[in-house]
Amino acid sequence: MKINKTFVLNLFILFLVTISLVLISAEIIKENEILARKEAIRMAEEEYNKISDEEILQQGVLKVLDLENAPKDDVARRILCDYVECDKVVWDASGHFSVDDIRAVRFDLNDDGVDEIIGYWHFYYPVGLDIYILQKTKKGYKNLYWTRGAAHYYPIIILNHKTNGWHDYAVILAKGDGKPTVVRYLDRY
Repeated sequence: MKINKTFVLNLFILFLVTISLVLISAEIIKENEILARKEAIRMAEEEYNKISDEEILQQGVLKVLDLENAPKDDVARRILCDYVECDKVVWDASGHFSVDDIRAVRFDLNDDGVDEIIGYWHFYYPVGLDIYILQKTKKGYKNLYWTRGAAHYYPIIILNHKTNGWHDYAVILAKGDGKPTVVRYLDRY
C-alpha cells in the first residue's frame, strides 16, 4: 500500500491547526477566568464600600483570638516559624529569636474545614507586631495577609460577618484611635 505524501502532509497540518486551536482556546478560557475574578473583586469592593465597619461590628463577634495568652500551639508556631524562616534570623547582643517568640493559632477563616494559621512574631518592635495569615495549599502555605507592625498587643477579633466567604476580623491599630479596624477579604486580606 502506497502512502500519499500530500495526504500525510495535510494530516500533519490538520494536527498542528488542532493543537493551535486547543492552546488558543485554553488561553482564552484563562483570560476569561481572570476577567471574571477581577469583576468579582470589583463587585466585592462595591459591596465593601456599602457597609461600614460599625455595621459589621454590630453583627457580632465569632471568636476572640488572644494570641498573647493563648495556649501554646506548637504545630501552628512551627508552621509560621518555617514560613518566615525564623530559624535563620540572627540577633545581636540583645538576645536571639526563637520559636517561643512566635504566637500562632489555628482557625478556619473560610469555614472550609481547613484551619488557617494566624499569628505574629512577638518581639520588641516599637510600633506593634507583624501579623500573618497563612492558608494551606497543595504546595505548602501561602500568606493571605501580612502587616508590618500594624496591630498592637491586642487580640484579633474574628467577626460573624463574611466578605467573599471569609470571616472579617478586627484589630486595634498601634497608631490608631483605639477603636477596632475591620479587615475584609478581597482576594486576600
